[in-house]
Amino acid sequence: MSHPRMTVGPRLRWGRRPELHSHTAIQLYEQLHRDGYPDDALSEVARGLQLAVRLFGCRYQYTNVPFMVHVIGTASVLSMLRAPTDLVVAGLIHNAYGNGDFGDARGGAAEWKRRRVRDVVGPEVEAHVFEFWKSLRWTPERIDEIARDVGALDAQTRVVALIRLADLVEHYRDLGAVYGGRRATAEEFITRQGDAWVRLAGALGGPSLAGELRRLFAETRSAEVPEELCDLTGRAGSFARIPRSQTLRLPVKLRRTAARVRDGVSRRLVRLRDRASGRG
Repeated sequence: MSHPRMTVGPRLRWGRRPELHSHTAIQLYEQLHRDGYPDDALSEVARGLQLAVRLFGCRYQYTNVPFMVHVIGTASVLSMLRAPTDLVVAGLIHNAYGNGDFGDARGGAAEWKRRRVRDVVGPEVEAHVFEFWKSLRWTPERIDEIARDVGALDAQTRVVALIRLADLVEHYRDLGAVYGGRRATAEEFITRQGDAWVRLAGALGGPSLAGELRRLFAETRSAEVPEELCDLTGRAGSFARIPRSQTLRLPVKLRRTAARVRDGVSRRLVRLRDRASGRG
């Protein structure tokens, strides 16, 4: 399959064409169609969206924004950069191993989780997601090293760096760090790593991406927001919020607990009778 080139389109105007930045599934489909992605690419994105809903459907950012908004926005940035389809799909599930709900209440990239992701989106996309998860441990020194010599990067590192850049644009696009009570952390990040990420954005995504990231960093530093609005949830990171209709109510929990106790007592009584009769 032929993919769009990983370059910034000439009509891209960050911050001036909000309709180009998608945050719903329909908006993303429309954007991909507008950006020239073929129909089979849209089918791949649809599978990625279905998996994203399963993994992030009940998760929220620390600003109370649904996590799905963030991952669709990340995929949207990659589409705006004309990234190949596998990168756009990876953008939809980029933090699957950090925040995805696989049913075990634990993060991490266990092999059974990786296999489940591969079954839906294929090995190439899953490899991007796995490498993204590993890249979250990159040190500021590693970021600076990558930014200094982009030409020496292997293909996978370039791909992961581009997904990281799209993720950064999406995180900083709406002053989330300020409203979420993490301004000091964000300013420290910008001070230590901001210049390196901007250089990397220029090398991988072109001057438009670099300029947008620089603008978002500057807005975060200069934003004037009422103090009472600067900690919307009191949470340090994303969190899950299960609808009450989908959680077990206390009477149901008690009935189930009582049933387990009765079953356990019954099994023990059976074993005792079998021993008494010589059959145990």
